[in-house]
Amino acid sequence: MIPLLLTLTIACAPTSLTPSEVWPESGCVAAPPSLDDPARRARREELRITLPDGVTLAAELLRPPGDGCWPGLLLIPPGFEAGLPLVDSDAAELLARSGLVVLTYDPRGRGLSEGVEDHNGPVHQDDLAQLMRTLASQPEVDPDQVVARSRSFGVATLAGALARHADLRPMAVMDIEGPALLPDDLEHAPARNQETLTALATDEQWWEDRSAAKHIGAYAGHYRRVQAADDHVMGAWLGHAAEMLSAAAAGEAAWVDQNGVESEAWTEEEVEALSLGGRVKADDPRALELLIDLYAPAIAP
Repeated sequence: MIPLLLTLTIACAPTSLTPSEVWPESGCVAAPPSLDDPARRARREELRITLPDGVTLAAELLRPPGDGCWPGLLLIPPGFEAGLPLVDSDAAELLARSGLVVLTYDPRGRGLSEGVEDHNGPVHQDDLAQLMRTLASQPEVDPDQVVARSRSFGVATLAGALARHADLRPMAVMDIEGPALLPDDLEHAPARNQETLTALATDEQWWEDRSAAKHIGAYAGHYRRVQAADDHVMGAWLGHAAEMLSAAAAGEAAWVDQNGVESEAWTEEEVEALSLGGRVKADDPRALELLIDLYAPAIAP
C-alpha cells in the first residue's frame, strides 16, 4: 500500500513551469471553440510558476480532451480572491470541453501562491503579464487566439498589465462589470467596499494604479464589456461602464462593444439600453456565450 500511495503522490505533484518573457511570434493554428462539443472530461494540470524575482505562483491548466491545437483563455480572479477555485466550476469545465486551454492562478499573496499581496496593483499586473505570455507560449495554444477575461475588480489587474506591457497582444479582453475610476466609483458602492479600499490606499498613486479606465486605452485589440442593468456592486448606477467603454473607444482599441453590440457614443443612457436584464452571475450562460463569440472567425469591426 505504501508504494502505491507514493506513486499517486508523485503522479499528482504540480508541474514546475518557467514563465515566458516574450509573446510568441507564431505557433499552431486553432479552430474556434464551440459550446456544442461532446461532454467529455477536460484534462487538468496543477502548475507552479516561478517568476524572475523567485516568487512561485500556483496555477491550474484545463485542456480539452485529446491532442490538438486550441485557443487560450486566461481567467483573472475577481476582487481580492484566489483564482484556483475558478477551475472547479462547471463553467470552466464546459469552456475546456468546448475547445479552450483555460489557465487561472492565485495572485501572489493569495491562496497557494507565495509573496506579498499587492491588491491588484503594479506587482500583480506584472505577474499577470508573465502568465499571459506563458499561456500564449504553450505548444498547444494558438498565440493569435488568446483572450483574457476579468470580472469585477480584476479589471484593474488586467488593464494595468496591458498598459505596462506593450508586447502583450491578446486578440480580445472581456471585462465583466469592472470599476473604472477609483475612488470616484466608490461613491456608488456599498459601505464595506468603500471602507476596504480606503483603508488600503496609501496615496493618490495607489488609486491611479488601480483605476482601469486610465489604462484600458493602451489596449489595441477587441474590448468587450459585459454589463447587466443591475450591476453586482454598483446596482442601477452604470456610469463606470460608460467610463470604461468610452476610455477604450478613445484609445487604441480596434473594436469596442457592450454585450456584443457596438455604439457610436458610450453614454450612460446607451449603456443602460444595451445592458442585460437582471444580474450577471459568475457562470451566467449569457456571459459564456459572449465569451465564446469572441473567438468567432475574423469579423471585420
